[in-house]
Amino acid sequence: MPVQKLDDPVYVAEQYATEVGLAARKAIYADISGPNARDVALEAALEQQPTAVLEVGCGEGELAEQIAAAAGINVVAVDLSPRMVEVTAARGVDARVADVQALPVADASFDVVVAVWMLYHVPDLDRGLGEIVRVLRPGGVLVAGTNAPGHLAEVLELAGLPGWELGFDGDNGQALLEAHFARVERREAYGTVTLADYDAVVLPLVAAPAVPCERAAAGSRRTARGKADVGRFRCPEGDLSRFYAAACGRIST
Repeated sequence: MPVQKLDDPVYVAEQYATEVGLAARKAIYADISGPNARDVALEAALEQQPTAVLEVGCGEGELAEQIAAAAGINVVAVDLSPRMVEVTAARGVDARVADVQALPVADASFDVVVAVWMLYHVPDLDRGLGEIVRVLRPGGVLVAGTNAPGHLAEVLELAGLPGWELGFDGDNGQALLEAHFARVERREAYGTVTLADYDAVVLPLVAAPAVPCERAAAGSRRTARGKADVGRFRCPEGDLSRFYAAACGRIST
């Protein structure tokens, strides 16, 4: 089965130039059982009682908007896509075009950085994590989320699409984080996605921008299993060079 590298800058730019591709991927999760991974990420961020939060790779800004709704929290959201920034800003969030590999932010500016389902898009992940370390305050927390290998493989196969190659996933993520964090702890949970309407879900996915594929034949109700990771990583007081993982969780979607 062909494989699509998700850290290809051209591919990522095309996928997020408009809402079309993102909407197609979101539609997959319309009928899901099990934990809601985004709720877990939100809880992980808010339980730190932050006053300043940065979300990198904010997409359409739903999570940033939810965090900003909590009293007393200043939220900045950044994304490489001007359109995603425009959509996020329309939610009333301070949104800016920026690259996690070179954040235009002063050192030690945030209590929490949120990076959910985006680290696998970063070409130089080591550099991106280093930037997150730089902008976090002593005692700050990174909330990270990713998918596990094989996430939604059945859906992609049905659609005739390449499989996803994640440079940061549930299997290799711990080792990658340990280069920047002193301790990484992970929790696991699982869920199931059901495709009740093939045409409404899979065919828009096939039509998403810049995805070479063959149209799959129509099918009946199907289910697929997937995994995602959500984590919180704590920076020790007075030490900006190392982080402790307060908690890390795997969520299935």
